[in-house]
Amino acid sequence: MTSDEQYYQTIKMGQWIIIPDRNIIKLNDEESQLSPKAMKVLAILLEAKGNTVSRDELFDRAWGGVVTSEDALTRVISDLRKTFADTSRAPNYIATVKKSGYRIVADIELLTTTSPLPAKKHTYIVNNEIRWSTRLIALLVAVMSITVIFYNNFFTAPSKVSTSTYSEKKILFSDSDEINPSFDPSRTQFVFSKKQNDGSYNLYTKTIGPQTEQVLISMPGSQLKPRISPNGEEVSFISRNKRQCWIHSFNKLTRVNKKLAVCNSNNFRSTSPSWNNSSDEIYFTFLDNETQIAELRKVNIFTKELSTVITDDSNGPFSGFLFQDISPDGKLVALSLADGKKMLFNQIKVYRLQDKTEVFSYYHSSGRVNSLNWGNNSSLFFLADTAAEKGIWQLDISNNKANFELNVSTDYFDVDHENNTILLSSDYVSSNIYFIPFISNHKETIQVVNSKFRDLLPTINNSNSLLAFVSDRSGSFELWVKNLNTDSETQITNFENGAIFDLAWNPNQPELAFTHQFKSKNRLFTVNLQDMQINAFENKGEEAQYGHWDPQGKNFYWLQLNQKKWSLMKRDMSTHLDSLIYDQLLIRALVIENNQVVILEDLKPTIYLFDIGTGKKRKLELAEEKLFNAVSLQVNNNSLYYLGNNLQSLLAFDLSTNDIKLMSSIPYLHSHYHKERNSSVSAGKQGVYIASSKKPDRDISLYTKSK
Repeated sequence: MTSDEQYYQTIKMGQWIIIPDRNIIKLNDEESQLSPKAMKVLAILLEAKGNTVSRDELFDRAWGGVVTSEDALTRVISDLRKTFADTSRAPNYIATVKKSGYRIVADIELLTTTSPLPAKKHTYIVNNEIRWSTRLIALLVAVMSITVIFYNNFFTAPSKVSTSTYSEKKILFSDSDEINPSFDPSRTQFVFSKKQNDGSYNLYTKTIGPQTEQVLISMPGSQLKPRISPNGEEVSFISRNKRQCWIHSFNKLTRVNKKLAVCNSNNFRSTSPSWNNSSDEIYFTFLDNETQIAELRKVNIFTKELSTVITDDSNGPFSGFLFQDISPDGKLVALSLADGKKMLFNQIKVYRLQDKTEVFSYYHSSGRVNSLNWGNNSSLFFLADTAAEKGIWQLDISNNKANFELNVSTDYFDVDHENNTILLSSDYVSSNIYFIPFISNHKETIQVVNSKFRDLLPTINNSNSLLAFVSDRSGSFELWVKNLNTDSETQITNFENGAIFDLAWNPNQPELAFTHQFKSKNRLFTVNLQDMQINAFENKGEEAQYGHWDPQGKNFYWLQLNQKKWSLMKRDMSTHLDSLIYDQLLIRALVIENNQVVILEDLKPTIYLFDIGTGKKRKLELAEEKLFNAVSLQVNNNSLYYLGNNLQSLLAFDLSTNDIKLMSSIPYLHSHYHKERNSSVSAGKQGVYIASSKKPDRDISLYTKSK
């Protein structure tokens, strides 16, 4: 190497050449420059060699702990995909791992090349400000660090990790609730509980096959949560009434049922008792309401001796252990526990049972941990949910990394790690969108969006040609638009995390406003369908939501959060000046004709009609007890349309006469997705659009992983 040359770490990704040290990418000798942030994100993904890198890790390493918006990473990934002519739906370079992060799917190969050494500079100019040579020294140190990292991580031969998928097989169908399935040791049978017509629960056993289930025991007034012992002879379960609960051990051969431990129902926390590997002790969690001390307890099924195993009193109220499971070798116990201040069960700890020593701790940032199951002695499966969705994750305790395994709505599951199968009861509910004409006879409905997914929050534009809605058909809840003239549907957003609600159309052009919530923070966005550009709505509030235009499109209104209070704001679209309209404890507000505002105050809550000009308001008597859940605040033809009668009916309230008219009786309204904000009604010129679904039944499914 001559004095004016130096080596640069170079990586080949598919057909592209990447030079991270210089923020350069090449394709067929054509050279392009990436922004430093985009190259940093790409370098971290390349370093993982095809493995998934979580969003949290990318934020930590690429932004260095600096506070930034959650969509900053999404924009960088989107820019990288545009650069590589890549797509999220059929990726050739950067793939999205649902609910987890991103990974490189192209072949990766480490190269080494020489390049002329850049001319020495002691200063350089950025934004007309001079940065002195100390910056250059820091840059060189960073370059050397990156070179070392890439050398260490790419010295081995490149590998391409295949994508894992699960195939579903329904093994039990019923019009009743089948819940809490659990494998027996042979993995050819399972036990489960089923609710009866009288409200009691039966405990059943069934072979994985066409055979019918057999009743093991019936318990009145209880919800059984069975678990089979490792020797296959005993079944532990819970029975409870309003005041007490019991831990049971039922022998499948002798049919003897033993009550082993009694506790107050408010103190008992365990979702399902766990067995030790010798099949003679049952573990469960307990919280003393007086002392607020959480304990892991065990009871011997032969002597009925009860003892405390591990005590946790560090977090205070609303804290302590909840879910637990014993490792297959009987040496470790995994526990989920809460942060006493945040009241979120999102931490997992592993203890060695022999000396009660904590050996592992993991904090899950993507939702509450709802169930735990060991796969093998070093792998934990757990269920985590957010406001919008649930899923099963696999945690490798050897490297403290969790990967998203299965997108499914369930409360309980069991794992056969050796055969790559997951047994669970599914309560997934699909919902579709219907149109109810104003001239209908209260029974006529027309289905306009039909899928096996959850299609929610329909919002029709002024011309009745475009229908916006939220759907989870891409794996996460995203914004979609359907052209009612061509019957085509287009996905608009690709946030991959969080929830979307509060959709509103611009009356003068194909533009949408919507709210995106992620990690309990609400942000307001707009998107123009002509160029598909999504823009964050700039405002001075801590948070913003429920943006909408007035009927003429001259002003834009939104709710702005400052000092824990939501206020109604207005922006003049011609001057871009902002002004405060209503400063009360608002939940929602909708500006309609003649400077009138329908407002929902957080008092009972109560709905008022507010006049912007006079500042006067009058209460609207909607005769609805659950206004916060039911009101949709959709106004057309001088009527307010909302869901009443415990979300079972579509009603119209005449703002002039105060009369209430029944438009349609709906058997069951889907309310799982942000039901407290669920604007499932949209009034157009010809009728009302509404999202509706059937009440779910729980079936038991077997999911098998394939590669």
